[in-house]
Amino acid sequence: MNVREGQIRLCHAMLDTLFGRDVALCDAGVGLGKTYAYLVACVLWQLQRPRPMQRPVVISTASITLQNAILEEYIPFLSDALIQNGYIQAPVCAVLRKGKERFVCDVRLLIRQKQITARGKRFRKRAPALQEARQCLDLDRLPNLPRHERRLICVPSRCARSCIAHTDCRYRQYLKASNGPSVTIQVCNHNYLLADAAHRKNGWTPLLKDYQALVIDEAHKLPETVRQMNTRRICSAELLAYEKLLTAGHCGLSAQKLRAVTREFLAAFAPPETKAERAIPLKQTKAGTAALQHLDKAIGEILKQRPEAMPRGLRGKLSAVQQLIPLFLGTDSTFVRYLTWQRESGGTGVDLCAVPFDLPKCLTSALWNEQKPAILTSGTLAAGEDFSHTEKRMGLDRGTPLRTLKVLSPFDYEKNCMLYFPESRRRKSEPEEERIARQIEELVCAANGHTLVLFTSYDQMGRV
Repeated sequence: MNVREGQIRLCHAMLDTLFGRDVALCDAGVGLGKTYAYLVACVLWQLQRPRPMQRPVVISTASITLQNAILEEYIPFLSDALIQNGYIQAPVCAVLRKGKERFVCDVRLLIRQKQITARGKRFRKRAPALQEARQCLDLDRLPNLPRHERRLICVPSRCARSCIAHTDCRYRQYLKASNGPSVTIQVCNHNYLLADAAHRKNGWTPLLKDYQALVIDEAHKLPETVRQMNTRRICSAELLAYEKLLTAGHCGLSAQKLRAVTREFLAAFAPPETKAERAIPLKQTKAGTAALQHLDKAIGEILKQRPEAMPRGLRGKLSAVQQLIPLFLGTDSTFVRYLTWQRESGGTGVDLCAVPFDLPKCLTSALWNEQKPAILTSGTLAAGEDFSHTEKRMGLDRGTPLRTLKVLSPFDYEKNCMLYFPESRRRKSEPEEERIARQIEELVCAANGHTLVLFTSYDQMGRV
């Protein structure tokens, strides 16, 4: 716990950014303590705000490991330190915000438990994992629960007020607590942050409680998240799933139509023979154009059915596919269109993808036009002292008031951290994180425990 002048300098720059209502790019070296720097800056800034203006701060990260560390280690330790020194009277209240599919639905859990019980001995081994879900609302904290079971017991996309557990629902209680007046920090991932921005832009109910400032840790991963969130797709796997839903819903004729055009779609966009071309630009061909036109016509005919004659929710999904078809038939220069393929049960699936050419503009529209103070921090935002590449990728070169700061790591890597893991030591089919973990363990044993390992990302650290 030595004093680190670079950390103090970083914290002051972050505090100035919040008071100036600017956006800051902070390149902070590994081991500097940037997490404590922005937490201290946010807490002190909130204390100086008039009470009617004291709304939460949002901290967005790219990894679950960092989210858990902030909530379980950093904030409790910082709260104790600030209380002992008389800065605050009560612990900092922070909540984790994420998608509803990551939480347990009590009604669906009860139904699944009854199903498992009725199916006899073969399914009894799943009962303990489901029993744990009775005590833990967060599905991410149940590593022994199979993915199939998660899908069956998670909170559905729409919750009806007529639900028998509406008043006692643990998920609703979690939402109420997350939007309570005592919450000062909301922690989420980049996807959830951008989804909230999309909700606000479209006039829908926000996912996050209205906030006054934004901290984006692991900011180097934000552009990739923007690309994922803005990519529009027509997926053969989804078309096949919709066909099965129509079959299960006794819409036989509609299922046959969709099955036929899906087969034509797969044939028209069949993968190339060479593995090097697993993702290629989309080119207009007669077969591809005909397949998309036939898909459009088939979906239009299916949607002419009465709403009550179709499985619930399927009409909206088919309409969404139909709205995307003109994007792949036209030549809109604002989108980049490409094809990807992946292995699926029973064959190879194809995705038609379209991503906006100007992704930085999407980011500007989503976050920076709100004109809220924001801190973006990572260890890889600058090239030397130059932030221009990051500014362009983030859409911050378009008139946004911007501050930049680079603070080097306090560790002398050349002197203290010379370590080489030879590739020749790697065993066949051994995952990279297992290889690193094994060699770290050997190093710890060889050094009798006198070992310090510094990771360049929380994602890597979590996997190792």
